[in-house]
Formats: sequence, structure tokens, C-alpha cells
Amino acid sequence: MRSTVKRSESDSEKAQDSLVSRKEREAVEMAEEYKELLQRLQAEFENYKKREERERARDGLRVKAEVLLGLLPVLDSFGLALKNFQSPERFHKGVELVYAQLMDVLRSAGLRRIEAQGTLDPRMHEVLLTRESSEEEGRILEVVQDGYALGEMIIRHAKVVVARPSAQEDTHGENNRN
Repeated sequence: MRSTVKRSESDSEKAQDSLVSRKEREAVEMAEEYKELLQRLQAEFENYKKREERERARDGLRVKAEVLLGLLPVLDSFGLALKNFQSPERFHKGVELVYAQLMDVLRSAGLRRIEAQGTLDPRMHEVLLTRESSEEEGRILEVVQDGYALGEMIIRHAKVVVARPSAQEDTHGENNRN
């Protein structure tokens, strides 16, 4: 009977070992399947990223081509103005027309000139110089270079000269306070 019990225990252990090794094989196979799936997904994602980069580059080229296409008539006008230079007045008038044509093209692309009047707004204006003035402090006195925005994005700040109190006003202001 002991041999039967030992044999039963031995058979039971073998069955358990067989079950465990089968489960291990299944787990290994499943891990391999997941690994292959992960590798496929990684490859697909890399291909997706490359495709998106190519499309973004193509979109950028399309936008540039549209802007350049709009600028070609301006370039043609400059060429005509230079070729037909007859008098300073006519040349000046031609340059004004070309400037207006260029501004029309840029406006149609969404560009707008930043107004630089009144009081300084650091979000839109860059102070190049301050000048003593009877105007209130921070008032824009002169625009050195126009600023431009595309929608809400500032492309270039307007470069300005702003007022500062004169040294004489500062002295009087201090004397009046005492």
C-alpha cells in the first residue's frame, strides 16, 4: 500500500509538474505574442511620426509657396520700376505703388501693423530710447520701426522712443513735495 501511495504521490507530482510546465510554456508563448505586438505597435508609431513630419513639411512648403506666389507680382513690379526709371518723381510713385501692393499681399496673409500711438504697451512695443519731454511719462513720441502681428501673435515689436520727465520737472516736483 505504501508503494501505491508513493506511486499516487509520484503520479500527482508528475501531473502537477506537467501542469506547471504547460502553464510556463503558455506564459512564455503569451509573453512572446505581447512582445511581437509591442514591436509592431512601436514600428507603426514610428512610421506614423515620420508620415506626420513629412506632411508637416509639405504643409509648410505649401504655405511658403502661397506667400511667394502672392509676392511674385510685387517682384515683377519692382523689376518694371527699375527697368523704366525715367524720373525721380515717377520712380518714387512706382515705389509707393509697389509698397502698397506688397502690403496688400501681406495683409491678405493675415499680417497687420501694430499701432504705436499713445501710451507704451510692453506687449507690443519695444523701447529703444527715452527722451525728455513735457508729454506724460511712457507716451510714445516716435516710431523707429513698425511692429507686426500675425493674428494675436506678435512677430516683431514696434520699436519706439518714449517720453520721460525732464530733469527740470523732476527738480520742481521734488521741491513742491517738501
